[in-house]
Amino acid sequence: MAVTLSGMTLHTNNDNEGGWAGTDGADTYNNAEQGTNSESWNVAKNSTETGTLTKSATLSTTRGIFIFWMSSNLAPYYTSIDLELQSTASNFKNFECANATNKAIGGNFVPTAVDFINNGTETGTFAPASLSVLRVIVDNSASGNIRSVINNWVDAMYFGPGHTISGTTTTDKAFKEAFDVDNLTANKYGVLREFGGQIFSQGDIDLAGTLTSIGETLVFLETVNGFSTYNLDITGTVTLENTSILEDGAVDYNFDSTGAASFSMTGGVLRGYLTMVNASGQ
Repeated sequence: MAVTLSGMTLHTNNDNEGGWAGTDGADTYNNAEQGTNSESWNVAKNSTETGTLTKSATLSTTRGIFIFWMSSNLAPYYTSIDLELQSTASNFKNFECANATNKAIGGNFVPTAVDFINNGTETGTFAPASLSVLRVIVDNSASGNIRSVINNWVDAMYFGPGHTISGTTTTDKAFKEAFDVDNLTANKYGVLREFGGQIFSQGDIDLAGTLTSIGETLVFLETVNGFSTYNLDITGTVTLENTSILEDGAVDYNFDSTGAASFSMTGGVLRGYLTMVNASGQ
């Protein structure tokens, strides 16, 4: 048995998604992170253009992130890339996801996570449970004279708090196994990333299965609009040995193992936690 993931819900994989307006439609260049298509459009020189997706979803009213995969060849030129989540036209939240200083979205697809409860600039009162419209706004108004070709792609989108990791590890690398599932071609959740052998998370983690992690590093990631405090819960049968759980940047996490069926940790490091709650005897 292998590990399985739950907690994130697909909003759209943008394979021939029919709800878009203001873009060029499904990508014809087979440029995608998940599946075969993405939504693509040409943002002209010295202009600001918006892709609008009319598609409803019931987001949590208490906690969650919204993740969208995007690639932009305008990184040398754009002033900003914003995501706007609307419940109605006059009630929405805007998130600046990249700008001229922080080129967070470039030529390779990257998953951008926004904490839609605690972050963003709100106009009116955004109602997460009534998401109806999504807008991706690319400000290319100061680009200068550049060639106008297809230059932006938006792919899969997910929402939820993060991952509940269930099942049973087949190796002693619980977080690497979870990343491998996160990164499957059929479901590019974008919660977990791997760099230099370390696993980085931009969502909550609940270790709910029969899991063993030996010699791994899990890092909760600071992002522009993401969680500032993560949740790490242990509810399954979990063994950590010489595994480190760290924070990156100005974030922290709440560590709670009171609901664990069984939990032991030998060696390793817990760094950057805000709170830690353990059951008797742990």
